[in-house]
Amino acid sequence: MLPSQRIRNIVPEGLSDGWGVFMKAREMIAQGQSVIELTIGEHDIKTAPDILQAMQRSANDGHTGYAPVPGESFGAAAAGHIRVAM
Repeated sequence: MLPSQRIRNIVPEGLSDGWGVFMKAREMIAQGQSVIELTIGEHDIKTAPDILQAMQRSANDGHTGYAPVPGESFGAAAAGHIRVAM
């Protein structure tokens, strides 16, 4: 699997393991740009209460293992939530 074209436009070739994106994000923040980091480590936005409640319900229902690969439904839901929150 290759990084998206957007990621390849952000970081130089060979730095697509996540750290390159992280370092570029830090550079952009240092330049005063508004960046929401979703790369290495903790993200910089709080988890919404409705997501926490859904996670709790899911855990109570026995869904405590790894998410299905590639996790497309979660990715779409998370992206939609972030678009609404911004």
